[in-house]
Amino acid sequence: MHPTYKTTTTDGVIFRDYASMHDLVAHWHQVGSHYERGSNGGHWHHGPVDPKTTESCLISGLANPEADMDTFNKALREFKKALGNSTAQSTVSGKRRKLRRKSGGRLLMNAYMNEDIKPFMLKSRKTAAPKLRVGFRSNGNGHVDAADLSRTAALACAVANCLFQRGYAVEVSSIVASVMRGNQWDVTATRLVNAGTKMSTPRLLSCCTPAIHRVYAAGIRSNDHKGRGFGKASHIPSHITDRYFDVFINLDSTTEQITNQTLGLLGKIKSGLVTNK
Repeated sequence: MHPTYKTTTTDGVIFRDYASMHDLVAHWHQVGSHYERGSNGGHWHHGPVDPKTTESCLISGLANPEADMDTFNKALREFKKALGNSTAQSTVSGKRRKLRRKSGGRLLMNAYMNEDIKPFMLKSRKTAAPKLRVGFRSNGNGHVDAADLSRTAALACAVANCLFQRGYAVEVSSIVASVMRGNQWDVTATRLVNAGTKMSTPRLLSCCTPAIHRVYAAGIRSNDHKGRGFGKASHIPSHITDRYFDVFINLDSTTEQITNQTLGLLGKIKSGLVTNK
C-alpha cells in the first residue's frame, strides 16, 4: 500500500508529515531500511515489547502493553481540575460521516484481507471549533527508554482528551526531530488523531515505544540523508514547535508547564486570536 505523506522544507527545516502511523511504517518497509531491528539490541530498539507486537500496535492503533496508564489517569484528573471552567465550550455541528480511507482510522479486517484499496474507516464531523494541534516528542538519545516515551505519550493523551471533551477539534501528532550534519533539523510528524474525529486513547498510547524513532523514523531519515548518518536527537527549539503546534510536550515537560501552555492557548481563543485553521 502506497504511504500517504508530505515533505516540505521551510527555513532549512525538513518536515515530513505522515497521515497516520500506518503510513510511517509502510514507508519504512518501502525504502528497505538497513537499520537493523533484529535480536541484537532489540530491547534498545523496541523496549520490552517484541518487534511484531510493536508494529501490530502501531498499525492497528491498539495501546502498547507498556503504556503508562497511571500517568495518563493522574494527568487527566490534574488537567481537568486545573482547566476547570476556563475552557470556552466550542460548538460541533453536523452528523458524523463514515469515510473509507487508504490509511488512518479503524482497520477493517475483512476489507484488508480482501485487499481493498481503502481498508480503513474514519468517522469525521464538521466543527465550528478552532483546530488545536497537540504534538509530543517521541525520540531521545541513547539514555531515553520506553518508560520516558510512555510518560510523554500519556501526558499528550491526557491533555488532548481534556480539550476534546470540552468540544475542541484536536489533532495529535507524534514528533521525531533530529539535528543532521550542517545543523539542519529533520522532523518526522505522524498524525495519530485527526481534527474532527473521535479521540482515541488506545491509538495515542500505541506510541510509547522507542521503535518509532530508532527503527522507523531513523530508517527513513538515513535513506533520505545517505552518507550523513542518523542525526542527533536534541531538545526541539520553540521556533519549530510554535510553527506547527499549539501545545507541545517535551520529554521533560511537567503537568504544570503543559497546563500553563494550555491556559495560554485558551486565553487566546477567548480573545479571538485563534481561529479555524
